Order: sequence, then C-alpha cells, then structure tokens
Amino acid sequence: MKALVAHIAKGLCSHPESVTIEETESPDGGLALTLRVHQGDLPAIIGRNGRIIRAIRALMAIRAAKCGVKATLSLDSGEG
Repeated sequence: MKALVAHIAKGLCSHPESVTIEETESPDGGLALTLRVHQGDLPAIIGRNGRIIRAIRALMAIRAAKCGVKATLSLDSGEG
C-alpha cells in the first residue's frame, strides 16, 4: 500500500525526494497512511477541486480491499 502511494506521489511531484509516507495502525484496526510532500507540490497532489487526491485514495481503497484491510490516506505539507 505504502509503495503504491509513494510511486504515484513521486511521479506527480517536482520534488520527489521530499515525499515521505508514515504508516500507522488506525484505532479501528485498519491502516492509516500520512503522505507528506513539499509545500510547492501540494497543488499537484491535490489537483483541481481535489480530483487527484481523491483518485489516489480510490486506488488505495481498491488495493486495501484486495488485501482485506481498511486504509485511509491523509495529506500533510512538509517543511520548505
């Protein structure tokens, strides 16, 4: 799951070296991912009206369903 989100995010960002993903267990027993990107890359990740981040979340949900887990993705802007 983490590798899928990292691959997509790094392909969209101008600063792929600043892409980090933190993986934690959510309170409901699922998987919670936090995507951190460079401040300048936020528009590329969010997209117009949030379309790109919604598409990334949809792909992640499909992958999670195939693995039999529940996963969530949150976006955080990093320093810089």
